Amino acid sequence: MELSNKILIALGKTDFRENCLKLIQYISKILHDRLGFTNYSEIALQANILSMNISIARKVLRFGLPLGVMIMLRKRYRLKNFSKIEWSSDIISLIFLFADHLLYFQQIKVIGIPIDSNWTMIVEIVRNLAWLLKSIVTIVSDSIKIHKLQIKIHQVVKLAHRNENSELIYKQAKEDYKQLLIQNNLLVWNFLKSILEIPIPIYYLDQARGYSTLVGILGSFSALIGINQSWKQIHNLNTQLRI
Repeated sequence: MELSNKILIALGKTDFRENCLKLIQYISKILHDRLGFTNYSEIALQANILSMNISIARKVLRFGLPLGVMIMLRKRYRLKNFSKIEWSSDIISLIFLFADHLLYFQQIKVIGIPIDSNWTMIVEIVRNLAWLLKSIVTIVSDSIKIHKLQIKIHQVVKLAHRNENSELIYKQAKEDYKQLLIQNNLLVWNFLKSILEIPIPIYYLDQARGYSTLVGILGSFSALIGINQSWKQIHNLNTQLRI
């Protein structure tokens, strides 16, 4: 697959677009924080405007996501195939998305409530707490999945060693090992991404803490990991198609 085709496929993925916008938003935040009290204050002002506009654009991109989460919840319930962690993660995601949508409608004046009202403050607190809890639950969930994958990888390696003389079994074991390793790497990067994001909602819960630049740096790294994950998924899909 040519690079141009990979880029087109990547741009068609919601996660890829979201993380690209996220990267620009947090880089703009860093520029605003670092240049605000220098001779480049005009650049800082423009960076702040860009950051706020991208924040609104990211809220728009999340439209429709609550429906997807609810469909997944219903599907899991009907199949009786879900853990308490997955159920908790989906519920928290719904709370975050609904609060985020309310804040967006308030920003574009569809809901006529002042930005500095108690109602807005409560919705922001709910949104940020849900964001924080979502990151924590994702870390726990990914830790469990990584542990289970490590057990499977160990079993596949043992199977391959026991059947080195059987070409068919050995070849299948090698292929299984490769696929499990890909899944494991994606989970590890997602685990890292969630750890990086934990300080961000904490900052928005109390912006007086004053580590805005650090939040910008962590958000940028988190976005880069997300972009890298989307790109690797496209690369892995291309490899499978070739096979």
